This record gives sequence, C-alpha cells and structure tokens, in this order.
Amino acid sequence: MATHQKKARRLNASLVFIDESGLLLAPLVRRTWAPCGETPILYQRGRARQKVSIIAALTLSPRRHRPGLYFSLRANENVTTAWLLPFLRALSCHLHGRFVLVWDA
Repeated sequence: MATHQKKARRLNASLVFIDESGLLLAPLVRRTWAPCGETPILYQRGRARQKVSIIAALTLSPRRHRPGLYFSLRANENVTTAWLLPFLRALSCHLHGRFVLVWDA
C-alpha cells in the first residue's frame, strides 16, 4: 500500500483525494467532418475567454462502503486560497473524524 493509505488506516481516518482544474468554454477544433465538396463553417466567438474552474474531492471512508464526491464550480475565476479554504472547511463538516488529504499541488 502507498504511504498515505497506511497512515489513513493506522489513524482510522478517511482518505481524501483533491484536485482542481479549468475548462475553456470555447471549443478547440482541429478537424471536422463535411460532405465532399462542401467547406465546413464553424462559428465561434473570436475573443471569448469564458471558463469554468472546478475543485473536487473524492473521499474514501473506513466507515462507509462507498466513495463520496464533493465539488465546487465557479465561472471565470481561478482557484485561489480564498476559494479553497471555504471548500475545505465545508468538506471537513461532511467528514466525521480525521482525514488524510492527498493533493497533487
């Protein structure tokens, strides 16, 4: 077992995997399909930079037999400490007891 799994088992704690990501709402089209002889036309805003940022946590608890998924979405924002701390506080309210946090920083 990995070190964090051993520590979680020794402490009888939940194991929490957390990650953040960003998704652009504008498509990145490199190839498309069109009937022979017809040029495909793809309409897209040229300067649109809209995005969605996501923080998600997958929890594995020794007391529950199924994983939990917690997430938070925000439009046109980056993941910051001001957003992360309230997410972790809300997550700790849902988890009872100790937990080991595994985060790919």
